[in-house]
Amino acid sequence: MTIEQAIETAIGYETRVRDIYRNAAEKSGSDIGKGFFSMMADEEQGHLDYLNNLKTELKTTGKIPEAPLRSIVPGRAKIEASVKTVKAAANAGAGEEESGFLRDALKVETETNRFYKDAVSRVKEEARPVFARFLEIEDGHLLVVQLELDTVHRTGDYFQLDRLE
Repeated sequence: MTIEQAIETAIGYETRVRDIYRNAAEKSGSDIGKGFFSMMADEEQGHLDYLNNLKTELKTTGKIPEAPLRSIVPGRAKIEASVKTVKAAANAGAGEEESGFLRDALKVETETNRFYKDAVSRVKEEARPVFARFLEIEDGHLLVVQLELDTVHRTGDYFQLDRLE
């Protein structure tokens, strides 16, 4: 897989998951749900912006820029450590439609995660750190979406990511 192919494929995955989150944010019946889905859509848009910049830089200079890929979602270790001390807050819970949005997001996040795992092993060495960072972020996304889905199914409430320590 060439770096250019990996970037184009990543753009497809990131666009797909961003659109799922945008749609869910528009249709969510819960303010907390809208906030969660909007935050995740913004995160995915940031990934798209990064990938498009990467594609432009690669085309222009032939090199991969060293700009860091940032995430608003904490890493897996921090999420797992914080989950032990955070409880779902009482709020207007999620309905079945929102559970469907979360299941859709989990499916696409899982597919995206698999792509990045594959890309890390298949792209040229100079591009591996970029795709490894995407994989690290996507691991956090998977965990957060699964956590939201589990919480909604158990309690009817959102986990509220912003309460992580």
